[in-house]
Amino acid sequence: MDEQNNTLESADLIEENKQLRLELKKLNRQLNLANDNMIKYKSVTSAKANLSAVIASEKSKQEKQLQVIMENSPDIIILLDRGMNILLSTRSFLNLAGVPSIGFLHHKSFKQIFSSFSNDAEIIHMEDIFRKALETNEIQSTDEQFFVGAQQMMRQYSINIIPFFYNDEKNDGLLIIFHDMTERIEMENKIKEALNDATVASKAKGDFLSNMSHEMRTPMNAIIGMTNIGKKAHGIKEKDLALNKIGDAASHLLGVINDVLDMAKIEANKLELTPVEFNFEKMLQKVSSVISFRVDEKQQHLFINIDNSVPRYIVGDDQRLAQVITNLLSNAIKFTHDEGKISLNVFFTGGNENNCELRIEVADNGIGITPEQQKKLFIAFEQAESGTSRKYGGTGLGLVITKRIIELMEGKIWVESELGKGSRFIFTIKAERGNQSAHTMLLPGVNWNNLRIMVVDGMIEIRNQFQNLFDYLDIKCDVVGDGFEAWQILEERGEYDVYFIDWQTHKMDGIELAKKIKSCSKSRSRVVIMTTALDWDHTKNDALKAGVDKHLLKPLFSSAIIDCVNECLGVENIKSGEKREIDPGKFEGKRLLLAEDIEINREILLALLEDTGIIIDCATNGQEALDMISAAPCKYDIVFMDMQMPQMDGLEATRLIRALPALQNSKLPIIAMTANVFMDDIEACRSAGMDDHIGKPLETDKVMEKLRKYLERSNE
Repeated sequence: MDEQNNTLESADLIEENKQLRLELKKLNRQLNLANDNMIKYKSVTSAKANLSAVIASEKSKQEKQLQVIMENSPDIIILLDRGMNILLSTRSFLNLAGVPSIGFLHHKSFKQIFSSFSNDAEIIHMEDIFRKALETNEIQSTDEQFFVGAQQMMRQYSINIIPFFYNDEKNDGLLIIFHDMTERIEMENKIKEALNDATVASKAKGDFLSNMSHEMRTPMNAIIGMTNIGKKAHGIKEKDLALNKIGDAASHLLGVINDVLDMAKIEANKLELTPVEFNFEKMLQKVSSVISFRVDEKQQHLFINIDNSVPRYIVGDDQRLAQVITNLLSNAIKFTHDEGKISLNVFFTGGNENNCELRIEVADNGIGITPEQQKKLFIAFEQAESGTSRKYGGTGLGLVITKRIIELMEGKIWVESELGKGSRFIFTIKAERGNQSAHTMLLPGVNWNNLRIMVVDGMIEIRNQFQNLFDYLDIKCDVVGDGFEAWQILEERGEYDVYFIDWQTHKMDGIELAKKIKSCSKSRSRVVIMTTALDWDHTKNDALKAGVDKHLLKPLFSSAIIDCVNECLGVENIKSGEKREIDPGKFEGKRLLLAEDIEINREILLALLEDTGIIIDCATNGQEALDMISAAPCKYDIVFMDMQMPQMDGLEATRLIRALPALQNSKLPIIAMTANVFMDDIEACRSAGMDDHIGKPLETDKVMEKLRKYLERSNE
C-alpha cells in the first residue's frame, strides 16, 4: 500500500515537474520576446531621436537658406498678415526703409513703414491692390512708379501680390514681390534712342549724299557748259566771261572736294596741324581778300577789329586758322541779306610771356538760327534744316571741320543766335607767342603829339575802330558821321593834318568833302585818304581830281591805316613791321625741272610760270628726272617732283637723287607735288629727302610762294 502510495506520489511529482518545465519554457519564451521587444523599442527610440535630429538639421538648413535669400535678394519681398502688418522682409526692403533688422518692422503696419519713403497717394493706391488680393484670393500684378529713398528718386517696379495659405479655406496673408525695372527700362529707352539716332543718322547721310551730288554736279555742269560756250564765242569779252565763270565753278568744286577730304581725315583721326610763326593780321588780310568779292556782290558791310593786345606774331597753323575764319565769314555772308552787316572781332583773353589765348567772334545780322537748329550745327552730314542746303547751298561739313580744327588748337566753339536777328559764332584758340619782335608802328621824325586826325564815316563800327586805334597810339582824333557835320567842325576848330573820308558819306559825299578841304586848305601838307569798300578803279578819277592823296580799301586794318599815315607824312615805301618782298614774279636765269607724268598738269604749270622768266625742263617720270639730273648735277636750281609716276615714283627718284655723289654737298630744293595731303604722306616726302610739298590742284599763289622761298634763299 505504501509502495502504491509512493508510486502515486512519484507520478505526481513527475507530472508536476513536467508542468514546471513547460511553464519554465513558456516563461523563457516570454522573456525572449520581452528582450526582443526591448531591443526593438530601443531601435525605434533611437530612430526617432535620429529622425528628430535630421528634421531639426534640415529645418535649420532651410532657415539659413531662407535667411540667405532674404538677406541677398535684389528684389524687395514682404510677407504681410491679413491685417497688413509686416511679418518678414528682405534686406533690400530694410535698407529702403532705413531700419537695421526685421525686429524693427515685425507686426508693424505696412502703411506706417511705407510712409518713410513714399507719399500718401502711393500708399493708398497700394493698399487698394493688397485688399483686392486678400478678398479675391487671386494673384495681382501691376507696374508702378514710386519716389523712393532719401533723394526721392523715381523708380519703376513690377509688383506681384500673392495670397498664401496655412489651410485650404482662407488665405493667411500676402507675399509681395517688388522687382526694380528702372535700369532695364532705362536701357531699353537708350536702345530705342540709339536705334532712332541710327535711323536719323542714316537719313542724314542719305540727304548728305544727295546734297553732295548736287553740290558736285552743279559746278561740273557750269564748267562743261561754259567750256562749250567759250569754244563757240567769237569775242574776247565773251570768252573771258566764260573763263571767269569756269574759274568760279572750279573753285567751288575744289572747296567741296576739300571739305570731303578734311572730313575723311577727321573720320580717320588724321587731321593734324602744322604750326609755323606768322603775322596774325596779315593772315586776316588774306582771308579778307578771298571773301571780299562775295561781300561786294551782296553790297554788305564787313568790319574787322583786332584788339590792340593781340600779339602781332603767333605760332600756329595759319592755313587751318584761315580756313576756320573763312568758313565762318562765308556762312555769315551766305545767310545775311544784301546790304547787311558782318563783323570779325579778335580779343586777347589771357596768357603769359610765352603763350596766349585768343577769342574770335564772327557776327552778322542775318536770318538767325533757332535753338533746335543750333543743336545740329556741329553734327556731321547735317545742316540747320533740310531746306537750307537747297536754298543756300553747302555740304554741311564746314562747321564740323571747323569745330575739329578749333579743338586741335585747344579751343572750343559755340553759337549765340536768335531767329531773324542774326548769329554770333564765338571760338577760342591757344597759341604760342611768336619770336619776331613787334616793330614800332609810328615812325620816328614825326611830331605825333601835335598831329590832328579827322575820320568821316557813316558806320559807327568804322568810327569806333579808328577811335580805338588812335586812342591806343595817343594821337588826337575826331570822328564824325557825315560830310556836312565834318565841314561844320572844320569851320569851328580849324584844319586837321590827316583826313580819313569814306567815299559814300551822308549829306555830303566823300568826293565833294575832299574837294572842299583841298580847295580851302592853307597848307599843301594836309592829307586826304579816301576809304572805300569798292575797287579803287571805281572812284580813282573823281578822287584824284578832288585832290585825294591815298586810298584804303575796306575792311580796314590797323597796320594799313598806320602805313598810310606814315607814307603820307613823308616816309615812303616803309611797311610798319613788315619785310618788303622782292619782286614776286621774276626769276630770270633760274632753271626748274618739272617731273610730272600727266601732260595737262605740265601744261598748267608751264602756263602759270610763263611770265616769271624761269626756264622749265620736263620729265615724264622719276627715272627721266634722275637721268637728267645725273647728266647735269648743277644745272637745276629747283625741282618740282610728282609723287605718283610710272616706272619710278617721286619718292624713289628723290632718294636716288640725294644719293648722287655730285650732289652730296648740294642744297638742290626738291618740292613734292601731291594730291595726298595727309600727314603720313607729307612725312613720307620728308623722309625721302624732299624739302617741301605743294598740294594739287596747283594754285598760282602757292607755286610762287615756294619759288620765292627757295630761289631767293639760294641767292643769299
